[in-house]
Amino acid sequence: MTDAPGDDMQPRWSPDGSQIAFISNRDLNSEIYVMDANGDDQANLTNDAAGDYGHVWSPDGTQIAFGSNRTGDNEIFVMDADGSGLVNLSNDGDADWGPAWSPNGSQIVFGSNRDGNDNIFVMDADGNNQRNLTNNPAADNGAVWSPDGEWIAFTSDRDESSDVFIMTPDGDDVRSIGATIEQEGAPIWSPDSSSIAYVQSIEGNSDIFIATLDDTDVRRLTDDPGVDAEPVWVSLPVGDS
Repeated sequence: MTDAPGDDMQPRWSPDGSQIAFISNRDLNSEIYVMDANGDDQANLTNDAAGDYGHVWSPDGTQIAFGSNRTGDNEIFVMDADGSGLVNLSNDGDADWGPAWSPNGSQIVFGSNRDGNDNIFVMDADGNNQRNLTNNPAADNGAVWSPDGEWIAFTSDRDESSDVFIMTPDGDDVRSIGATIEQEGAPIWSPDSSSIAYVQSIEGNSDIFIATLDDTDVRRLTDDPGVDAEPVWVSLPVGDS
């Protein structure tokens, strides 16, 4: 679909399915590109000498948030879907990364070490009201908002191994999901917010697991000697299975 020199990776569909944003180093630098769903009209949106990464569409498809080191530190930026209107949202001089929008588009959750440790922060979509949600001496990363807006999932090593946790958007009611002594990470919410798929390392090998929100049903979906990673949920039309 891209057929260009360099590596093209991390495709992300726009909410309406008409475009795909992706990362490419075809210009000898990590840049954010966008193209039509059929591969036409490929355009470099960031076009900066710094590295740009971690791109996520806003729920209404009008903006893309991403991480960049163009100021000398890793910061969270947002731009319009055509690359215009660039704004540094986090702008605090420390490392910020991994933006994820709330379902209603009003807030962005992200990782930061501005307090001397990796923690989960949240801010309004315009960058105001930045605050630490986890405030824990462990390393907390990889935050993702549930589709219904009621929960935020993240990965933490607070139990001496990397496990998946959930919390409410104000940072309360923190609890582990599918926790074991093995390494867990990369949580992805089901479309109905009832379950979380994640990657778990079993004796050095990665497989895909799923756990319900109440943690009463934990299942291993893959079990083979290869590396299984990056699960993605698919919503089927009513009546399909």
